[in-house]
Amino acid sequence: MMGNDNSDRSTSESSSESDSDVQNVADPPLHAGRALTRTFIHLPKRIQTVPRKTAFKKLVDAGRVKDVGFRRSESASTITDSLVAAFPTLAGLDLSCLRFISSYTKGQAMKVVHVGVPSGDKILDLFGGSKKKKVFMHWKRKKGE
Repeated sequence: MMGNDNSDRSTSESSSESDSDVQNVADPPLHAGRALTRTFIHLPKRIQTVPRKTAFKKLVDAGRVKDVGFRRSESASTITDSLVAAFPTLAGLDLSCLRFISSYTKGQAMKVVHVGVPSGDKILDLFGGSKKKKVFMHWKRKKGE
């Protein structure tokens, strides 16, 4: 009887741990290969370097940092739905103006690597390495708006 109590406890502990780990993750559909997660950072303005600890914490506190799950085979429209679900401020915006930004030279510089919402395959091409888990994005107004 003691063994059952311990196994029940470990099961409940592991399920509560896994629930808290995926709290901010938009669950990908259960088809088309392995699910991947990247941390998307919706920047309020274009920046030249990776945000440092204090600035990053402000972005987290403002709800501009979310873990989003997707699959390599997902289309840009499916990724768009996931991003809008994670970042409601993107709803109603022309996402063809969304800029995806990558850091280089150890975070000292950043450049736009994609305009518009990419497919899952393109995200992995741009941010697929084990070190590139953060996907920075910034929405830029079209001229004349």
